[in-house]
Amino acid sequence: MIRDAGARPAASTHSPGSTIPLLDELAFEAYLAPVNTVGYGMEPDVESTLKALERTRKGVIAIKPLAAGKVSPERSVFEYIYGYADSIAVGITSEEEMEETYSIALGCR
Repeated sequence: MIRDAGARPAASTHSPGSTIPLLDELAFEAYLAPVNTVGYGMEPDVESTLKALERTRKGVIAIKPLAAGKVSPERSVFEYIYGYADSIAVGITSEEEMEETYSIALGCR
């Protein structure tokens, strides 16, 4: 039904280390999953999350890249995330934050 509507099936998870290996057998084309340098939201743990992201052949959109404000937007942060994800979704709360974050992120791809 999702494809019939002209969309692509994807799944969002806060437990990528345990769910992506199970979901890979299904028809999803991409995942939204937490990826950041401090392991925030990467359940059940960082190691299983990164392993699942490395093994999947599906697209990955990183969420929580700045760990709910615990991480500053720096080039090395985005480069790390791009090692595991195809794209990054960043939450922005102000125009100033948007300009800072996007100017750094754009230089990483």
